Amino acid sequence: MKCPHIRTVLAHVLFWSVLLSLAAVVLGLLAADDTNNVAQWNNWMRTHHAALLVWRLPLYIATVYGWYRMRMSLIKRGFTFHQHQRLLYAEVAAIAVLAMLELLTFRPA
Repeated sequence: MKCPHIRTVLAHVLFWSVLLSLAAVVLGLLAADDTNNVAQWNNWMRTHHAALLVWRLPLYIATVYGWYRMRMSLIKRGFTFHQHQRLLYAEVAAIAVLAMLELLTFRPA
């Protein structure tokens, strides 16, 4: 039997993850703008690459889980071949963009 509180907890975790991610981005932009030293910011990003990757992995996992649940509910409802193709294109595009962004973090200085 499913517990209704699990959805509430997952919703709160997702909400706070997104909120903290946005706060981190805003603080990072403010710090880079405040110091007027983008090279220092890039150096900090390179030195903390592993920690930031560990931080992003749960976000990717949560996104994949949510996408999978949405996809399964769409399959239950049924959709046309054209709709399936559009969904597949969106999935491939999203994976390609995320893969390229992650590969960019491994480029040499």
